[in-house]
Amino acid sequence: MIDEGLIRAQLERLAPLPDASTRDWADVLRRAHGSRRAVRALVLAAALVLLAAVLLLAAPALGFRQVADVFGSEPSPTWTWPEGVPGEPVMPPKLLVSVNESANGRGADPVDIRTVRRIVSIGTGYGESSYFAARGLDGDVCLAKMSGYAGSGFSCLHDPPKPGVPPIDDQAVLIGSSAGGHRGSVVDYSTLVGVVRADVGRVELELANGETIELHLNRWRGFGYYATDPQRFPVTLSVYRTWSSFFRRHEKLVGELPLQQVKGLEPTPLCGGDYGPCPPGVKP
Repeated sequence: MIDEGLIRAQLERLAPLPDASTRDWADVLRRAHGSRRAVRALVLAAALVLLAAVLLLAAPALGFRQVADVFGSEPSPTWTWPEGVPGEPVMPPKLLVSVNESANGRGADPVDIRTVRRIVSIGTGYGESSYFAARGLDGDVCLAKMSGYAGSGFSCLHDPPKPGVPPIDDQAVLIGSSAGGHRGSVVDYSTLVGVVRADVGRVELELANGETIELHLNRWRGFGYYATDPQRFPVTLSVYRTWSSFFRRHEKLVGELPLQQVKGLEPTPLCGGDYGPCPPGVKP
C-alpha cells in the first residue's frame, strides 16, 4: 500500500513551504489579497501616467500653460492667431472703406470689409492710432494701421515681400507711430501702436528720460502707447521671444527698433480759444 504520510513528509523535505503558517487555507487567502493589492497599485500607477500624458497634450486648450510647458521648446516664428482673424468686430472707419473700394493689390490689398476687426487702439483725436485686421479675398489675414485721420489700406501678411523688405516671418513686430501737435511747429503728443509675432511674449519701451517700461500685450498680441509729456516720448522698442520648459521661463531678444523722433520741435501746451489762455511766450 502507498503510505501517503511518508510521501507528504518527503515532499515537504524536498520542497518546503515558506513557513509553517502558510499551510492553512486562511494564509493562502491572505497572500492572494496581497497580490491583488499589488496589482491594484500597478493599475493606479499606470492610470496616473496616462492622465499626466493627457494633461500635457490637452493643457493648452484647457488653459494650463504651466503643465503644457514642462517639456516646452523654443517656439517657431509665425504670424497666426487661434481665431483666424484677430481683434474685435467693429464698424470699419470710412477711410478704410474708401481705400478698400479702390484697392487693386498693387498698393493696398482688397479685403472682405465685413470681416474687419480692431486689434488695438490708443490715444485721442489726431493722436489716436489703431491697428485693424480683415480677411483678404484669398483667405489671408491682412492688417492696416490708422494714425489720426490718415491711414493706408490693408496689406496681407503672406504677400510676396517687396524689394528690400524681409519676409513677414522674419519680422517680429509691426508698428505704426505718429507725433504732432495743435499746430505744425509744435509736438505735444506721441503715439505708438503695434502687433507682435506669435512667439513674442514681452515688449519693452525705452523712453526719452531713460526709463524702460513693459507694454501690455492684449489677447491679440496688440500693444499701444500714448504720451503728452516729452520726457516720456518713446525712443527704442525691444521685443522678446518667450517660452517655458521645466517650469523655467526663457526669453530672447528678437527685435529692436529705434523709433522716429521729431527733432528741433519743442512740445507746447494746448492753449487759446476753447483751451483757455496761453502761458507767457506761447502762441496758440
